[in-house]
Formats: sequence, structure tokens, C-alpha cells
Amino acid sequence: MCVLKANPPPPPPTPPKKIQNKTHTYTPHKHIHCRYAKEVLRLRSLVRDLTFSQARVKHVDLFAIKCDLVNSELARRVENLASRLLQRMSADAMSANKQLCVGCQDIADHALRVPTDTDELVVLREYMERAETEVLPRMELSMAEAQRRLEFLMEHSVLSSADMATNTETFTWMPRMGPILEQHRMLIRSSREKAEAELQQRRVDFAAELGSYYDRVAALAQLGNHADIEAYRDMAVDLRDKLAASVDVQAQINKEEDAFAWDNTEYPMISKAMGLLEPYAAMYVTICDFQQQHHDWLEGDFREVNPEVVEDVIDKTTRLLYKSEKLFQDEAAPKALAARVKVVVADFKENLPLVQALCNSGLRERHWQRIEELVGIDLTPTAESTLQKVLDLKLESHLEALENVSDAATKEHSLEREFESPSPPPSSPRMHIHARTCTLARALV
Repeated sequence: MCVLKANPPPPPPTPPKKIQNKTHTYTPHKHIHCRYAKEVLRLRSLVRDLTFSQARVKHVDLFAIKCDLVNSELARRVENLASRLLQRMSADAMSANKQLCVGCQDIADHALRVPTDTDELVVLREYMERAETEVLPRMELSMAEAQRRLEFLMEHSVLSSADMATNTETFTWMPRMGPILEQHRMLIRSSREKAEAELQQRRVDFAAELGSYYDRVAALAQLGNHADIEAYRDMAVDLRDKLAASVDVQAQINKEEDAFAWDNTEYPMISKAMGLLEPYAAMYVTICDFQQQHHDWLEGDFREVNPEVVEDVIDKTTRLLYKSEKLFQDEAAPKALAARVKVVVADFKENLPLVQALCNSGLRERHWQRIEELVGIDLTPTAESTLQKVLDLKLESHLEALENVSDAATKEHSLEREFESPSPPPSSPRMHIHARTCTLARALV
């Protein structure tokens, strides 16, 4: 009988393709730990079979083939595959354990945090309720799974000191979590009691503050010095801003009351003070605005006076002052203030026709020459011209003539703008010329 010695296959750079492909598919994204474990057990069983169960000599007809080298090489390669799987399982297990430690640390940090205000207290309470009812039960299941992974790895591989330290930290978290949660409940109780006491005091202080605002608004009924009108306006605007901010304060207080399941506190003093303040604030602001514009009209550049704006401001101011007189019928000081300013407005309103005639933007040099012929004074506007200087000339006797010149200037200015604006091509040149002629004739009448 001829004895042949089987040479082991040359060591390839990679495992056999069939086993390599099967191992490669067991990734943590696709399979769970038990699939890894089953494959490791299968590979280890194959190693034992190759090492102890396979025949050392195979008889083929007249030949005896020694298989020791082949079996040992195959066993070595299969063991290498099992080791690679175990390394991957160990890395995945350590990654999962670290995530568990991070999650437990986050819960512990929140649990031991002292809230600084009611909003943070509510957020922290909601977070911890969700952690205790949802997150921690899931983490306990994950801990049990981590323990099964550890038992398997300790039985079939050797863990490094770093891996052992990670496992130790992981499995000590759950016993520590009970005292942490109890300490959290004590912190929450003390924080809530403190927040409730602070909220109660804030409600008292806020009610007193609103009372002081209302008293200050009521005191406006005694103010009527025209020289102090700007101070009155600033006082009223400041009170209006503070009352508007009080609405937000009330909303915040009610929000915190909801967090503690308290009945919402109403503050009718806010709307009451706002309603009482508004007529005063409107009158003060309107008077100050009129006085500022009145000064600008009289002492500012004559060429910047706009008759339409002047008329609009006079009308609005007059209407509001009449309304104020009626509202303050039983309050002597503000009523007298409104009446006094109303006289000033009425006196200036008498000059409105002259302002409309001389502050016409359509007036050109030829018109100012015509005006000079009528009144005997050159009124052509310059940088030094003011409305006050013009009014001091007492030109009321020439008003009708000035209005005629101003009206003609307005018509000519409108006609100039019409000629300057682009127009669509006419369907008939003769009709177009006739229409322009008629327009020019009407403007010059």
C-alpha cells in the first residue's frame, strides 16, 4: 500500500469565500447578538470536529492519505473566523454599554439639577417623568441584554481591562439610579415649595404695583399746566408702556399657576387703568405733536411747508380736542388744557387759506413776480424765509388775488406734468392735437 502525505493548502490572504461571505453578513446593523453567538458556536463546533473527529488517514483504493496537516490548517482558519466574530461582538457590546452609560449619566445629571425658575422646574419634571416611565424600563431591558452578551463573551473570549472597566461602570448604574431618583424627588419638592412661595409673593407685589399705576393715572385729572405738557406726555407714555408690559406679566403668572394646578388670578385693574389712561395719553401726545409741527411751520424753511399736511394736522387736532373737552367735562384741569390749545389751533387755522395760496408747490418765478406786483413786496422764498415772517406782513387783504394766482399756478403745473408724462400714440393725429388744444384752453380760462 502506498502512503501519500496530503500537503496543506497554501494560506490564502483571505478566508474561504463561502465562510467569508457568511461572516461578513453578520453586521450589527442587520442581526442581533444571538445570531452572532450561534455562528460562533457553529464555528467552534466545526473546529472541534476538525481537530478531534475527522479521520487522520483517508483510505482511497490502494492509497492512504494523511490528513493531519489539512485538518489542522482548516481548524486554524475556522478558529480565526470565530475570533474575528468575537472581536466584532465585543466591540459592539462595548459600544452599546457606553451608550447605556451616557444615557444613565444624562438622567442622573437632570435628576440632580436644581431648577432656577418655574419654567425650568416644569421642563425638568416632565423630563424625569418620561425618564422614569419610558426610558429607564427600556434601559433595564438593555442592561439585561448587556449581561447576556457579557456572559457569552466571558465564556468564549478574553476581555481586556478596558472592556472590563466599561462593563463594571455599566452594571453599577442601575443600583445607583434608585438613590439618585429619590434625591431628585426631594430636590423637586423643595424647589416646588420655593417656587410656589415666590409666585405667591409675586402675585401680591404685582397687585400692589398695578394699584400704584392706577393711582398715577387717576392723578392725571389734576394736571393742567400747559407749560408742563411734554412732562405729562412722557408720564402718560411711560404708564401706557408699563401697563402693556403688565399684560405679559399676568400671562407669565397664569402660566406658572397652571404649572402648579392653581386657579388663574385675574387682574381687572390692568384694563381699567388702560381705559382711564388712554384719553389723557391721546390728548397729551396730540398736543405735543401739534406744538412741534406748529413751531416747524412757523420757524422752519418756508419752502418745506405742505398745505395738505397742515390742513390734515389741524383737522385731526381739532377733532381730538373737542372730544377731550367732552370726556373731561367733570375734570377742570384737563378740560381747561384742551380748551386752551383748541384756541391756539383755531387761531392758526384762520391762516390756512393764506398758507394754501403761498405754499403751493406749483408756484414758479413768474408767479412770484405777479405776487410782488399785487402786494408790493418780493415774497420769493429763500433760505431765510419763514411762514412767521409772511404772516407778520398781514396779507389778508390780498387773499383773493393771491388765491387766483395760486389756482392758475396749480393748473399750469398739472398741465406741465401731463405734457411731461408719456402717453400712448393717438389713433388720429388731428383728434390728438384738438384734445390738447381744448385742455390748454380750459387751463388758461
